[in-house]
Amino acid sequence: MGIREAITIDILVRLRTGFYQTTPYRMESTRSEIVLTPQDHGIQQRPIMIDADAVVSVSLIRKKVPEIEIETESETYRCLLDSNIDLPKLLSAIEDTIGTTILIRTL
Repeated sequence: MGIREAITIDILVRLRTGFYQTTPYRMESTRSEIVLTPQDHGIQQRPIMIDADAVVSVSLIRKKVPEIEIETESETYRCLLDSNIDLPKLLSAIEDTIGTTILIRTL
């Protein structure tokens, strides 16, 4: 495969895994994919690889705890972000990865 592409995002998030349940994940991206890697070593989950071509939409949900929602052809991934995160930098990196504009919603 050659040399791995440079990582443009590397942050900790909490992926919604149930109605009131979240699980710690690391969100990383290269120029062609977003990878969500579980950080709870007690669970046997594989990393979630989201190919940029499979992304239908990305939304930032602005509320007390901001969330990023990544919708693909088959799944929707909703991640809670740290309230101190540099949102403009994160959104710019995601836009570079998937090549689309991010919808910003306020709830």
